[in-house]
Amino acid sequence: MVAVLVEDGEEYIVDAIIAADVMKFIDTGTGVTAADKADTGMETGTAETRATGVMSEANAQTIQVVGTVTFTGSHAVTEVGLFTHLSAGVLAIRDTFGVINVVNGNGIQFTITLEIQ
Repeated sequence: MVAVLVEDGEEYIVDAIIAADVMKFIDTGTGVTAADKADTGMETGTAETRATGVMSEANAQTIQVVGTVTFTGSHAVTEVGLFTHLSAGVLAIRDTFGVINVVNGNGIQFTITLEIQ
C-alpha cells in the first residue's frame, strides 16, 4: 500500500521543522558530483564556518532558509548543504551549481527552499 501525505500533514511537518529551529546551518563545498539521496555530507567541504540561516515558512508547505556564508579563503564554490548543527549534524539538503569563485572577505547569500508534498 502506498499512502498519501495529505495537506494537513504537510503543514504539520513544516510547522514542526520550523518550531524545532535546527535545520538552518548552511555549509559550502567545491564538489561537483550531483546531489544524491544517499549523501551524508559535503562532497568536498571548504572548511569555512557554517552560516546560521534564518528559517521561515514561505507558505503552508514550504520552508525557506536564508543565510550568508562568509569566506576566509579562496574557493571555487560549487555545492551547498543544509545541516542540523553548526559543526556536525545531519545533512538535510544538498545541491550543486555552477562555480562561484570567492576570496577572503567574500560572502554568498543562499536561499534554500524545501517543499513538503
